Amino acid sequence: MLHVIQGYGDHLPATCQNTCEDAWAVFDAFILKYGNNFDLAERTTRVLRRGIDLFGKSLLPIAPSIIARMSFAFEATGFPGFLWIAGKVIGRFGYEDDPTWRGAIQEIFERSTAKVVAMLQVKPPREIPDGWWIFDLYLDVNSILVSLVIEDYTQMLLQFINMAPDILFVSSSFSLAFSCVMTGLTVVHGDIVFASLDFFRSILSHDCMDPPTASTPPSFPLYATTIRSAMEKEGLQFIACTLDGFTGSFPEDAASTVVTIFRLLVYLFPVQLLTWLPVVLEQLPATSIPTASKAQFLQDVTK
Repeated sequence: MLHVIQGYGDHLPATCQNTCEDAWAVFDAFILKYGNNFDLAERTTRVLRRGIDLFGKSLLPIAPSIIARMSFAFEATGFPGFLWIAGKVIGRFGYEDDPTWRGAIQEIFERSTAKVVAMLQVKPPREIPDGWWIFDLYLDVNSILVSLVIEDYTQMLLQFINMAPDILFVSSSFSLAFSCVMTGLTVVHGDIVFASLDFFRSILSHDCMDPPTASTPPSFPLYATTIRSAMEKEGLQFIACTLDGFTGSFPEDAASTVVTIFRLLVYLFPVQLLTWLPVVLEQLPATSIPTASKAQFLQDVTK
């Protein structure tokens, strides 16, 4: 029904001014009580998604409460739908400067990152087959859920890059987030690969990575330092994941993004790249990439 209605615009009729808060009170209590049931959680988040469209700007006063509930629910269950909704709300109101709102989205970033790290330590992500939800004794559902979490987590982080870089790039959780998103490059699933590549392209092409000028915002050098530190720490593994996927399981449409990322790496990390590449190329199987092609590629990059 909500999908059909879509929304009323930016302002609700006068008689409906309290409807948004009243409806959220019901869903908040429902998630608190039944949010650990995967099927109920999935259905609830689908309704909430349509509620975001329905209420529009009227949702803003309760947005911090929604983010907080999504944060605690994801931390307790590891269900990706809660991050999905958080990403949608942040995408709608990310630019708001209210301190309560900013505190809520910083909290979900740091809490969700810690949860994703913990999940990855228990189960690695894996390929998501078509119809995975059908009962199958031989299917590792937990590993598939981790893959789905990586996708929704990365989509949420993409909102931070655009709307809340002051939270993303100054948090001590950024390096952990970088590592978590990198695992998305190892999953044989197009949507996850595209989201992960978009994340790395977005941070490497962020304006803060440009040479500083008189008009450069004061925060940009700090952002750039954070990004550089993460890349210098994880660069070897990042190049390995990217080239392995590029020569293996990545969708063809990912090629242009990979090329862009490598151009940015050549520009931003020329010395480090020439250190990482020989190691990575040596690890790529000769059955997929001939030795002569590896040598030519390294020569071209060096030039």
